[in-house]
Amino acid sequence: MKAGATGNNTLADADTLTLVVPPNPDLQVFSIDSAPATANAGGTVALDFTIINQGIVEAKGHWTDNVYISLVDHLDGSAILIGSFDNQAALAPGEKYQTSTGNMIVPKRLGGQAYLIVDTMPAARSTNLPMPATTSWYGRSRSKRSRRRIWSPAM
Repeated sequence: MKAGATGNNTLADADTLTLVVPPNPDLQVFSIDSAPATANAGGTVALDFTIINQGIVEAKGHWTDNVYISLVDHLDGSAILIGSFDNQAALAPGEKYQTSTGNMIVPKRLGGQAYLIVDTMPAARSTNLPMPATTSWYGRSRSKRSRRRIWSPAM
């Protein structure tokens, strides 16, 4: 009888509710410039990078752009954070800002070919906020490779 006494305590509405996700900014790494072709383990690297809002609404508030160094050409658990930079401004659709990192320390334990990876707005991926489909990371090899896209999640 216990289930019978509580079995009528809830009721689902027969009509469905449509949830609409509002448009979001789409921050992307537009370019990485002035990255060195070589660096010494235990030394420093500096680069400039540009962030663009490819979305249809303004990107407001605070976010952080992170720079990693990695021996693989994508952001994974082996990438080492070497710099974090606060956004410089809100960005209307199509607007950009450029960051100059200054010197960032290269870990002594790395050697060989490596990639510098810029990751914009990483904190949003750890929240329940809707994410744009094209948040991107770009990198540049320490060799003289040209800038190239390294990873873009399909969400």
